[in-house]
Amino acid sequence: MNRLAIFTEGETEQLFVEWLVREMISAPHLHIELRAARGGRSTRRRTRIVEAVADNPELKYYVLIVDCGGDGAVKSRILEEYQNLARYGYKALIGLRDAPKQRADIPRLQQGLPEGVPMAPVPVVFVLAIMEIEAWFLAEHTHFPRIHERLTSALIHAELGFDPSADDMRLRDRPAHDLNAAYQLVDERYQKGRAAQRTVYFLDCERIAFEMTAADPEIQRLIDNIEGFLQAGQDG
Repeated sequence: MNRLAIFTEGETEQLFVEWLVREMISAPHLHIELRAARGGRSTRRRTRIVEAVADNPELKYYVLIVDCGGDGAVKSRILEEYQNLARYGYKALIGLRDAPKQRADIPRLQQGLPEGVPMAPVPVVFVLAIMEIEAWFLAEHTHFPRIHERLTSALIHAELGFDPSADDMRLRDRPAHDLNAAYQLVDERYQKGRAAQRTVYFLDCERIAFEMTAADPEIQRLIDNIEGFLQAGQDG
């Protein structure tokens, strides 16, 4: 049984990754474990994150998705859990977090995230959603009419001044605010966390995997690493 661990900065990202993995991997061969990590070196942990999982001949894939409770906690949690993950046979680790508030800090963050992180025996990949994961939701513009039939990219452009179907959503400074503003055009509302479930479930996985990856290397990195994990399970 192949094991993958994905560490996310928050509940919205955890929800999105769970949905994405389920869309990409056949359900009969998959088990997903969701955990929320709180506490650490300076405060008592509230939950045990990594534990032994018995091999199940009916399962090919076991995916642990950990909500780290903050973007700054993603790397530190991976470092704290790395040896346990390696000992329990995990094949790959992914860290997903938002970019910093200042765009000028993004290159430094991209360079610094892998520093000091072991890459063997378990490789680690970091993925940045610029500026927030909601930029990905905006870019998957075909979901808007599924929220409401009147909510189109043309309406958003006319009322809010940006076009999710044509503009680069990575250039939006407050994607979650933009998403909520778009929804409010048709008297709907967007919220982070579990409340984002409706938005996530209306996204088009095929479009994310085959179209959006061409324009966003961070999405490409996430998809490639999940697909690599999937391929490893098929080869095994």
